[in-house]
Amino acid sequence: MSSYTLVSSGIAALAGAVILLRDGEVAGADITILEERHQSGGAFDAHGSAEDRYFLSGSHMLEAMYQCTVDVLDDIPSASDPTISVPEEANPAAAEWRWDNEVRLVNLDGSRPDAHAMGFTEHDRIDLLALIGGSERRLGDKRITDCFAAHFFETTFWLEWCALFAFEPWHSAIEFRRYLRRFIDHFSAIDV
Repeated sequence: MSSYTLVSSGIAALAGAVILLRDGEVAGADITILEERHQSGGAFDAHGSAEDRYFLSGSHMLEAMYQCTVDVLDDIPSASDPTISVPEEANPAAAEWRWDNEVRLVNLDGSRPDAHAMGFTEHDRIDLLALIGGSERRLGDKRITDCFAAHFFETTFWLEWCALFAFEPWHSAIEFRRYLRRFIDHFSAIDV
């Protein structure tokens, strides 16, 4: 019998454990998950309580497009009712208690920036389209800063993108391109 060690307790490792259990028919006792931090979950780092409020560092979008995530969660029993899956418990709750995110960004003076005025120059738009439409191969090991002029990093779009996906200017241009392409349908509603 083989044993498996997964390094990190982020969503990829947890999904790997579920797939080993479900598809690989591996016993839970044969799977070890190592985590350096004091809490599990990686980017899914929500914590808190109903009394003290919940905290989630980013607005993770669990929409229907996350088919693999939904597939994995379908096999995980609810902590409060093991006869139903996590989505079976979460979906009615999400419908009853709608997301109440009024704004993603607030200026230092407490005012809300106009999120629909992205702040792009014509040059920013051309650079953005070149990144989205170009190939990954030509990007190599470039950083986001290698693809945009300094002004781009002062736009409302960039601030919102950072708030949503935790990007930094020095991150991989390839990773940024992948997120832009994956979430392009959210551009018109990025502020909600």
